[in-house]
Amino acid sequence: MPRFFFALLTLCLSALVNAETYELRNGNLIRRFELKDGRFRTLGWTDQATGRTLDVDSDEFAIRLSDGTVLTADDYEAKVNFRPPTKEQSDSHHDAGYLGQVDFTLRPKKTTNPLAPPLVIAMFCSDLGILAKKPRSIPVDTILKAVEITWPEHKPDQKVTVETERFRTKAKVGRGGRGEPLVFEDTWILMPVEPTTLTRHTDGNQPAAYSRRFEKVGNHSFVDFEQAELETKPQPGLVRALCFPTAFTSFPPLTRSSFVGVFAVPRGLTPEQAVIEYSRTKGSTRSYTHYNNWFDPAGKNLKGDNLPAIHRQFLEALKGSGIKVDGMVPDNGWQDRRSVWEPSPGAFPEGMKDLNKLSETLRAQGSSLGLWMAADGTTNDIGWGVKEGYVKAQPNAYFKQYFPHYSLADSRYRLDLEHQIRALTEQTKVSYIKFDFNHLSNVVPTDRHGHDAEFQGFCRATYRANAAGVFINATNWTWHSPAWLNYADSVWLLAGDDGFNGNWPELAGRAQATTDRDVYFWRMWGDPSDRPWFPIANIMTHGIIRNAGGQMSYKTDLPRDWSDYVLMHYGRGTLLREWYLSPGSVLPHEWQALIAIHRWTESRHADMINTCFVGGRPDEGAAYGFVGWSHDGTTGTLVARNPRAEAQTLRFGLDATTLFRSAPGKSWRGRIVYPYRQEMAHGFESGATGEITIPGYETVAIELEPGEARGPMFKLAPTARIEPGTQPLETKIKVAEFAAERRELLVMGYPALPQVFLDGKPATPTRRTKSRLNAYPGYARSGMPSEKARAWEMAGFDLASFGTAEVTVRFAGAEEATKAEAWLLTERGFGKQADKDTLSPLTFPGVLRHTDAVLRETELPAAPAPKVKLTAEDLRGVRSARLEGESFGVNPGYGDKTVTLNGVALGKLPTGGDDWKAFGFDLTGESRSKLALRNAADVSVPLNEDKFKVRNLRLILTLADGRIVKFGPKAAFTSHADWTHFEGKVFGVDAAAKVRRTPPIPLDLE
Repeated sequence: MPRFFFALLTLCLSALVNAETYELRNGNLIRRFELKDGRFRTLGWTDQATGRTLDVDSDEFAIRLSDGTVLTADDYEAKVNFRPPTKEQSDSHHDAGYLGQVDFTLRPKKTTNPLAPPLVIAMFCSDLGILAKKPRSIPVDTILKAVEITWPEHKPDQKVTVETERFRTKAKVGRGGRGEPLVFEDTWILMPVEPTTLTRHTDGNQPAAYSRRFEKVGNHSFVDFEQAELETKPQPGLVRALCFPTAFTSFPPLTRSSFVGVFAVPRGLTPEQAVIEYSRTKGSTRSYTHYNNWFDPAGKNLKGDNLPAIHRQFLEALKGSGIKVDGMVPDNGWQDRRSVWEPSPGAFPEGMKDLNKLSETLRAQGSSLGLWMAADGTTNDIGWGVKEGYVKAQPNAYFKQYFPHYSLADSRYRLDLEHQIRALTEQTKVSYIKFDFNHLSNVVPTDRHGHDAEFQGFCRATYRANAAGVFINATNWTWHSPAWLNYADSVWLLAGDDGFNGNWPELAGRAQATTDRDVYFWRMWGDPSDRPWFPIANIMTHGIIRNAGGQMSYKTDLPRDWSDYVLMHYGRGTLLREWYLSPGSVLPHEWQALIAIHRWTESRHADMINTCFVGGRPDEGAAYGFVGWSHDGTTGTLVARNPRAEAQTLRFGLDATTLFRSAPGKSWRGRIVYPYRQEMAHGFESGATGEITIPGYETVAIELEPGEARGPMFKLAPTARIEPGTQPLETKIKVAEFAAERRELLVMGYPALPQVFLDGKPATPTRRTKSRLNAYPGYARSGMPSEKARAWEMAGFDLASFGTAEVTVRFAGAEEATKAEAWLLTERGFGKQADKDTLSPLTFPGVLRHTDAVLRETELPAAPAPKVKLTAEDLRGVRSARLEGESFGVNPGYGDKTVTLNGVALGKLPTGGDDWKAFGFDLTGESRSKLALRNAADVSVPLNEDKFKVRNLRLILTLADGRIVKFGPKAAFTSHADWTHFEGKVFGVDAAAKVRRTPPIPLDLE
């Protein structure tokens, strides 16, 4: 039996007032109306299942014309038309969920405005046939409404603002925003169908545009509403749902508002839970594991059998695991850029025929073909398209900094795009499309109207793919409105493509890569009182990256760094499993970790689709994680991480802040399953705050279930003895025999590392990193920089060679004053190992980690190396010589930045982002022969507007007796004086040579 049905109670005549009252029903939901003296208005809603009522004083709709005139239902004579649609109506704007309409005819002499529409229709339905994806994961009865405006002949107002709902209420109202629901008394929801709809409450103007914590963050979208969204006559309790539609090219011209719906919050759910579940379709909780070739050089070749051959490598590596690669996805580059998403003739000489053949081959091997695409043509040859008659979009000021693109509101381009997507869906049978570069920006006739029209074009172009069940991933410049789930299965995190977060001391590249992703989650989902009501499970993060170049890792990373990285990716609960993997580069232990974690995560699917962020800001050293609970309240999963050296307590609610659904006051227990297996000795209580202690630099996975804690109480012998030494800044360390192989001294310096001595000898680190403060890419930087980040250096010293012998560690200041701290990280074998291959618990690596303080953060005075003056004889005996320095903001494509010493060019500065990057050149041949007791270096660049800087150029010499000496000033030089990042001295301009050049930098040895 259908969930939604058409129902109309008998018209009743009120005995108290001269008015006709109507009730429009869908299941248990009733929308109540009154028709009095030709004025039709909504009285409110009633939910028969709960007995709840929401009463309102409604204007029914509002039409704000471009000249400021506002028309509401009071300006029209209403006629109720609640009857089943005709066949012609069914084929137009009505569908199987049609409940009826009210026709509003402009009252005679009500206005002389020639723009005033003579007819307005309020349409009501229970579901939307125009939506390929149907929300309603929970059985919620909803009545949706839209407004259709008929304009005078040839006179559509293309700058109109339409309020689909406009009413006053005495109920407490919250939330609202761009594509955001409104919540009434925590029991009723007004929900936009389209993410472009604006919702406001309190006085008709709350919240202000972009005022939420998670808006204008990272790679965000922006529309300049030019204050047209503001209510010019605020009223107490005024609620508005408004949009900026443009007219259809019909006769007479028509404008239709976006749909909004009202439903009651089901018993037992919070408004947030109800919105998330209402927005999700059944397909929105499916996982999709796929390979993407963007970071895999071997995968760029799409000719012949190459992509199927890569898939066969996956089949071999995953044999016996039960894991399927759902799709093989060529990213940007598969297309002919002078077409509307036809395949490239270089890779596919016979066009669609070859692409279809590739798809057939992959399906025969047990996978399928997915494709990257920019619906608006970004990265394609827009100039070619303009010559073909397609319209180039005119973006707003914010989007002008990005890429040229077509207008999706242009019917010619949209129809050709729709035709090609349909062919890719029905003929090629793609299973996935990644829609990148969603500018949705075209300031015709205004920014707000153009944005709405671009979004409508996207929806129409992608309809067939959505309807066929193709997994739709909408990336750049989407926003986290739950209404996006009507049109996509996942949207982008709005982070940078990839990167290391160097705000906090971490040795492993994989750890910094994890922090880079998770600080965006904290920024947007970190505050339960103001986070997106969009499920983290449906967020795209750019997945796991592993290729021959070692991207997103350091050469000194350890196997545990990889498994921690993979666990955090899966532990977020994201359903879009993106493998940016070069399968031939993945090592056996890396496959083992990936397979185990993937299988375990799938076994926790019921929890993982409901994850929430808990904890603090990762790149400020706070413990954090992701916790999810099953809908039936029987299981939970927590994956958490401590990026700090010292053990920390992570707190998380077993309550609405984490979408918890079980009754309060019940006992829950936990089982640690990574990095070892152990029932937890302490339990948790539903409705309260749970706590776990996470060792320093540790990642954990915990399975949760109802019941009393059953873990053993025990006290472990320490893995090391740490005692003060006989001198200041000295410590004696003795590691126990039972400690595992990893015994690492972790030293952090702020800003510079101290000198470290082991048993009186200068120590050389086995691993070393340094800060990259707030190094967010420009396009994803908004709202992200940390005010607490400070410069640091970190090193790891392997103590394994000392075995169980006592070692004395001593610290001394560096060349400049610094602060330093040090920790001993040890591990021991721990936890029960499974007897057989099992999904739960994870059975590796089976170690318990400990961190013990060796030196708490301490100020160390500068201990500069004694000044050395070399003689000519010293210079003749130099074993090796090198010039080093740091550069910042060197962009490719703007001329070489040449480093010169004594008139000899040594080389070019390396390119990099807005972060200091070390460079160095060995002196050989002519540059070595010209080395003298007095030297001068400089940096030059052809005249252009690329702004960059250099600092701390110095000569490093190894003398005949083995001493290493350094010469050079602590000084910075910036190419342009007007640069935001300016420091030090500015480059000079050599007009004759057409270059900018630093002043001579003295590097004297005497």
